[in-house]
Amino acid sequence: MGRKVGIIGCGNVGSATAFSLVNQQAIEELVLVDCLKEKAEGDALDLQDATVTASGFTNVYAGGLVDIKDADVIIISVAGPRPQKGETRLDELKATAPIIMEVVTTLKELGFSGCYVVATNPCDVITYHVWSLSGLPRERVIGTGTLLDSSRLRRVVANELKVKPHDVHAYMLGEHGDSQFALWSHSTIFGQKLEDYYQHEQSILDKEKIEKEVIKLGFEIYWLKGNTEFGIGNAIAQLTKAIVSNERAVFPVSTILQGEYGLHDVALSIPSVIGKGGIEKRIPLHLSLEEHRKLEYSANIIQTAISEIRSQKIQH
Repeated sequence: MGRKVGIIGCGNVGSATAFSLVNQQAIEELVLVDCLKEKAEGDALDLQDATVTASGFTNVYAGGLVDIKDADVIIISVAGPRPQKGETRLDELKATAPIIMEVVTTLKELGFSGCYVVATNPCDVITYHVWSLSGLPRERVIGTGTLLDSSRLRRVVANELKVKPHDVHAYMLGEHGDSQFALWSHSTIFGQKLEDYYQHEQSILDKEKIEKEVIKLGFEIYWLKGNTEFGIGNAIAQLTKAIVSNERAVFPVSTILQGEYGLHDVALSIPSVIGKGGIEKRIPLHLSLEEHRKLEYSANIIQTAISEIRSQKIQH
């Protein structure tokens, strides 16, 4: 059967992603894997009920790592303990990195050769960790990165300008964390530069305020309900569908950089073309000096965290 996807981690994000994949008719076979086998089995049965009223049919079942070794895409959504107030996504690294090492090493031994989609936080650092362990080309390891953050930016800007989010094209780049930034120099609405549009409408767009709001939105949702799930679930499903359907669509995702934008040996979000082979092209954009400075700042933060894994401080 074609278009097979595995999800490792059936917490809120994994379950929401599975539900989105079933409803979007994106794939034909979906395997759920979790250390709590009963949770994976329960989700599978629940989703099997959902397939009855969905427009298409997806074969959903619970399994182990051996059952997803031949998947086209494996989504990693494992999670450690809930972050405490004042912590950032980087504080989750000590809990998640050892789990990732065990999972990816096992899948490498099983011969997995598809694409990884990484949603586990800290996303950029874990994306790099997965790539370094997997033995796969860097094109086949993709982090969700600022994909959801960019959707939030589009929504917030659209609300300010009283238009539909689909008509706003704007990206958050860099780290999926506090150092991410809005790519204002390439933001458009109705094909017009964003700045030209809102000045023509005699509107006031507080870019700094919007950027800060977008950066905080994930944690705002987290503290209100204990997790984020629906937005990221839809985003992961959309990204997965682009891979298995060879859409060649552009997404701001976390990817391993080896010279792009003058950066080396780091994973962070830039606009990329997504197709059957994973990342088919990393789009070279002309950034302003300030934007390039912010990208380098993000890279330095991520590389510092990557060095912790390399020194094995958090693996033993």
